[in-house]
Amino acid sequence: RQLVEHLPDAVVVHCEGRIVYANPKAVELLGAPDAAALLGREVLSLIHPDDRDHVHGRLEDGYLRRKNNPLIEERVLRLDGGVLDVEVAGIATTYEGKPAIQGVFRDITERKRAEQRRRDSEEKYRLLAEHSTDLISTHTPAGVYSYASTPAHTLLACTPEEQRGLNADELL
Repeated sequence: RQLVEHLPDAVVVHCEGRIVYANPKAVELLGAPDAAALLGREVLSLIHPDDRDHVHGRLEDGYLRRKNNPLIEERVLRLDGGVLDVEVAGIATTYEGKPAIQGVFRDITERKRAEQRRRDSEEKYRLLAEHSTDLISTHTPAGVYSYASTPAHTLLACTPEEQRGLNADELL
């Protein structure tokens, strides 16, 4: 019990669709005042509505087929209405002689936001480079082109695809 109580990941155990145990990290992530606020809650009520059908199938695998569920990403609802992106795995277990599932999850909300910011930034700079009339390129320290914008065919008499992999000295 001490091991689970001090894990940096959230752990909940649910039986017959209701939470019967939540470690302190689960209480924190779900925004509950204490574990008692989570006990007895329907586990599906804490799952984002768009993810419930998929999670329901995973719960059936755990309860009925006694199958462990591999790590996936899904969204959970905090008690204050906030939404968290989490990675979660489900382990089939037994609670008071009944089929149960131990869910282990971690908050990946900030990681997902950072990934989206990176994608947005890459898209912005890709659009700038592709629509520029100037040649924009990147190359390795050895001078080998790794990217060339669309105007490369006009300025260098070769396509961007042909330019990639060439050494800058060969084109200048």
